[in-house]
Amino acid sequence: MNMEGGEYGGFEAGKANKTRKQEVGEALTTITEHHLMDDRGLEMLGEGGVRLVLTLEKFPNHVAKLDRELLMDNLQSETGTWSRGEFMATHRERHEVAEDKLKVERRSEQQLREYFGDMVLRERIGLMSVPVTAELVRAVGRLRGQVPDKIKGISEIETLVSLQDKAPSAAFGPESMGLQISYVESRIKSGIKYTRLNRCFIDCTEEYVTPEDVKELMSSYDEGLASLLTRAEHDHELHDLLKDVVTKAIKFSRETGRMLDFIGADNVRFYQDEITNKWKVAMLDVRIGDETFDDGCMVLARLFNDQPVDSNQLIKLLNTLNYTRLINALAFELAVPDRLAISRSKVSSLTTTILPIMRQLFKVVEAQRQNKSDEKEAAAK
Repeated sequence: MNMEGGEYGGFEAGKANKTRKQEVGEALTTITEHHLMDDRGLEMLGEGGVRLVLTLEKFPNHVAKLDRELLMDNLQSETGTWSRGEFMATHRERHEVAEDKLKVERRSEQQLREYFGDMVLRERIGLMSVPVTAELVRAVGRLRGQVPDKIKGISEIETLVSLQDKAPSAAFGPESMGLQISYVESRIKSGIKYTRLNRCFIDCTEEYVTPEDVKELMSSYDEGLASLLTRAEHDHELHDLLKDVVTKAIKFSRETGRMLDFIGADNVRFYQDEITNKWKVAMLDVRIGDETFDDGCMVLARLFNDQPVDSNQLIKLLNTLNYTRLINALAFELAVPDRLAISRSKVSSLTTTILPIMRQLFKVVEAQRQNKSDEKEAAAK
C-alpha cells in the first residue's frame, strides 16, 4: 500500500483529529483485507466513467473510490488480453504508469483545494493492491465491454484508491440540486442555433446575447441546471454561492489550464445545511485526470488549419467546448465579469466543420454502447 505523502485534508494537531486519522488508516486496511463487494463490509455504491464507488460498513463517514481504467489496464495486461496501446509486460512498468497517474491525481486534488477550499470534499489518494473478485471484474469490464476471462490465479491488482469524506445526506435530499450538463452537440438539431450559441458563449460577442439565448443553451442540457438557475433568481444566497463557484472556476481554469467535470451525474451538489439552513456546495468528483483546457484548444487550432483529428482529440475538444460554453453562459447570467477564451478566431465560423464530425462521433459511441449491451445480453443467456 502506497499512501505516503497524500495528506487527508488539513488535519491539525489534536486528539479528535488524531482519532480521525486513525479511522482513515483503519478504513484503508479494510479495503485491502476484505474481498470487494462481498458480505463483509464493502458494498458497491455506484459506477462512474472513471471510478467505482464503494461504501464501507464500518466507516459510514467515508466512501472508497477505485480508478476503473487503471484497474482494467492492469487486469488486461496481467491476463494477456491487452487491447489498447502498447502492452505493458512487467509489474514494474505498470507500477511506474500508476505512480505517474498518482502524481497527477494528487496534484489535481491539491489544486482544487487551493482554489475551492472546503467546497471540495476531503480525500486521500494512494496506490493500493485490491482483491480481484468476479464482481469487481464485471464492474471494471463495463467500462469497455471487454472482460478478461483468465483471472484465475490473480488474487489482487494495483490501482489508485481514494478515501473521501462522504457527502452530507442533505446534498442528495429533496431540496438539493446538481450542476450537471450533457453535450450540446448530442442534442442540438439546428446548425444555425449551434452557431449562435457558440457566438454568444464561446466567441463571447455578448452585445447580441439575449435571455432567450441563455434559455436555449439550458434547454440543451438536463432540466436540473435550468431548475438551479431559476431557484437562484429568487434566492440571493444561492445566487451568490453559484456566482462564487463560477468565479473560482474561471480563475482555476485560467491559471492551471484545467477544467472541472460537470458531465458526470452528482459531481457537484448544492444543498441547504440541515442545521444552519444556509446554502452550501459539495464537489464530489470534478477532476478530469490529466486532460487539460489547452488540449481542446490545440484540437481547435488543427481544425482551423484543416488538419485531421482523431476520435480521442474530438472528445477533448467536446469537453473543452461544453465546459467553456457553460461557464461563460453562467458568468453572463450571474453578472460575473470574467470569461474563458479558447481561441482568437471565431469558433462559431466552424459550425459546418464541428457539428457533422461530432454527430458522427456520437454515432460511433452509440454503436459501441449497443455492442456492449448485446454482448451483455448474450452472456446472460
